[in-house]
Amino acid sequence: MYHHILLIIHLLSATIWVGGHLFLSIRFLPEAIKTKDISIIQNFKDKFEPIGMPALIISLLTGILML
Repeated sequence: MYHHILLIIHLLSATIWVGGHLFLSIRFLPEAIKTKDISIIQNFKDKFEPIGMPALIISLLTGILML
């Protein structure tokens, strides 16, 4: 049961991490490259970082615990 809970938490946090980067690469990166404006990516980073970094840390910890 413990392993299943860790797996669910791991998958949810990995979804947030990967989904955020997919959203960045599909939605904001082409626009930033087209206009050559780095502030577009920096604005996304400022909004995503409080959600993405804890998701990355949780993914790492749950991955280690599932070993």
